[in-house]
Amino acid sequence: SVVCTDKVGGFSTDRMDVAKAYGNSGFIKLDGESLKESIDSSLFRMLNIGLLCNDTKSIDGKIENSKDDLVEISITKFAQQIGISKKEVERNHERIFQISFDTERHIMTTVNKKDKNYRANVKGAVDSIIERCTHIMKNGVEVKITEDDIKNIRDADISMSNDCLSVTGFAYRNFNYEPSLKENIESNLVFVGLIGFENKLKETAEDSIKKAASLSIKPVIITEDSKLTAFAVGKKLGFLSRLQQIISGVEIDNMDDEEFKRIGEKINIFSRINSKHKIKIIEALKSYGYITAMTGWKLTDLPALKISNIGITN
Repeated sequence: SVVCTDKVGGFSTDRMDVAKAYGNSGFIKLDGESLKESIDSSLFRMLNIGLLCNDTKSIDGKIENSKDDLVEISITKFAQQIGISKKEVERNHERIFQISFDTERHIMTTVNKKDKNYRANVKGAVDSIIERCTHIMKNGVEVKITEDDIKNIRDADISMSNDCLSVTGFAYRNFNYEPSLKENIESNLVFVGLIGFENKLKETAEDSIKKAASLSIKPVIITEDSKLTAFAVGKKLGFLSRLQQIISGVEIDNMDDEEFKRIGEKINIFSRINSKHKIKIIEALKSYGYITAMTGWKLTDLPALKISNIGITN
């Protein structure tokens, strides 16, 4: 009577495309042909960060990503289309180490050689990026970030999110020495810009929601999108009318079990949650009397799949 499934694969395609970009001069025109001749400096830096902070590889001419990270694949393909080679960028900026993405920080960082110095390249959730930035890149110059800058960044994020785009922020930090993992590398960052990725809904998505309703099945969507993007997607699918029908992993962490049980049944979309949250969601749904089905493909999904009445994986 309730099915919990990831948005990607369940309701949207297994593909993302670069749709919009925002830099120091505002929104950037993304015309493929003109970009081959002249590329905006903010976009060029974002793509360099995105290619270095990226585990996509080209094997026998085929682009592959061990994490099935659609954002990383999309950046690689977009850069390739406008003549920027990932292999060449990596050859000129050797990776020293990386700090992998996790559901607490919602960012990923790599430290790469930059001539005789080093640079931390950071990409991830907009809020996580902004709270770590002390400077912003404007016309190639690093200046202190202001409240007006932050407001403009948030407005751009809201604008792209309302268009159902998944928005990723990009930042960096320079070092004149080789930093170590013991340092707080992901601090004092320089903000560069935002890229909005389109993850198209399947043609059958709206019909699936209607069919579930006709069968008295409650659909619950799990997504890595921000709450704003998730809300826009939910409205487009026609099964969401209020932002209160979405809850994020951070919000779950900041409420007690009783409060979560009280509101859990009203939630249709869970945004940026981890494996522990999934267990909590299934337990709550079962306590309301639902017969639960959950989909998952990661090893970390196994505990939630196990306690669900039906676990579906491939």
